[in-house]
Amino acid sequence: MNRARLIHIAFWMTSLAPTLDAKVVVVSPIGPLSTIQAGVDAAAAGDVVRVLPGTYFGNVTVPSSKPGLVVQGKGVVILDARAQDGGGLGAGINVDAADAVVKGITVRNAAQFASSGGDGFLVTGERVTLSNCRVVHAQQDGFDVRADDVLVTKCTVISGDHGIRISGGSRVRAFKCVLQQQSVAGVKLDDGPDVVLDRLTIVDSRRDGIRTFNPVDRVKVTRCTIRVSEVAIDITGDEAVVTSNRVLFAEVGAFVSGNLSTVSNNRFESILTAGRGAIEIADANTLVANNVCRDSNVSAIRVLAAGSGVVLRKNVALRCGSPSQECFRVETTLATIEDCVAKDAIGTGFGVSGSNTTLIDCVATRCARDGFNANVFSTDTSFERCVATKCDGEGFENRGAGTTLTKCVAKQNRIDVANDGTLTLIATKFTTGGAQTPPEVD
Repeated sequence: MNRARLIHIAFWMTSLAPTLDAKVVVVSPIGPLSTIQAGVDAAAAGDVVRVLPGTYFGNVTVPSSKPGLVVQGKGVVILDARAQDGGGLGAGINVDAADAVVKGITVRNAAQFASSGGDGFLVTGERVTLSNCRVVHAQQDGFDVRADDVLVTKCTVISGDHGIRISGGSRVRAFKCVLQQQSVAGVKLDDGPDVVLDRLTIVDSRRDGIRTFNPVDRVKVTRCTIRVSEVAIDITGDEAVVTSNRVLFAEVGAFVSGNLSTVSNNRFESILTAGRGAIEIADANTLVANNVCRDSNVSAIRVLAAGSGVVLRKNVALRCGSPSQECFRVETTLATIEDCVAKDAIGTGFGVSGSNTTLIDCVATRCARDGFNANVFSTDTSFERCVATKCDGEGFENRGAGTTLTKCVAKQNRIDVANDGTLTLIATKFTTGGAQTPPEVD
């Protein structure tokens, strides 16, 4: 046996030593320990409470005096968080101990009682892990996390106010969870930075998917699938990362308000609320890149007035917008739009109403109205190497001041270039002329 393998085995045995020393306490419906709380009471810190299949009643507290305790369900284990007479007792499982682990337990019917909340799991201990657990019909939240470094993985929540609520913990992670039929939000973020939400499935929420109710910095939402009634992802806080998610059937896909955020590689389909956007950016210096929005009667990307310095890069809008709403709608200053495509727009492809916006290498094709539109509120807009083809309105329509088209191409539009403002053409080519078009300048 080689030296590297011996070192590996020695390390594994050393890391396993505390587990080998742990006592196993067995809980069974037929006793002698017939409640989960009795098993926790009989165990010491670092022990394992093994819960055999069955339905148990009441609620459970893992006290802070027993760090590292493991509560493990074997088979189908159900904790009905009511007394056997049906009365409410509060949260199902309270985890106060640091480094505790709870896995394989289903909590149902958690309800508010006196000062106790109606959560499936209430976590106040640091570095707790909850895995392969289920919460069904909690009156409040499935998992209410109030401590740092908590992991919720491969868990399911059906109904309740929120599937997961993070109300006081930083560096919380939720991974591969399924959240269904929440009345307020699949995930609610009240406080605590550096939250990671990865591979969540959030469906049939009557309101939002993931929402910050207070500003929370450095939230990361990745690889989630979301189908909800209102806003799928609503993040307020700096340095958010929203990437590689899929959103189907929502009023708004992603609303991000915070400096230095990134929204990238997402897919949005059937976003429905007129006047809104599949992606809405409401703060400065955000990067929006490689997103696809399709078959939606909203803007694919809408940058609000506060979004100064936003960069849009390599985004695609297919069959998006409305007769009065552009696929790419930029209302801010100092925005940069690069390599973006609007195809088969229901209205206009690109609309600019701020100042000092630059569009580079963008394409608008087969738009029901204009390809590119600098409206009366826009100033000093620059279009560079942009192409407008086969649009039912104008390829380029300008009503703003100080607009420049440099090396742009407009062809086969109803009118290629129309100007009711101040427009300079530099080496720009068009085929059909256009109303009030100034001479080309080389």
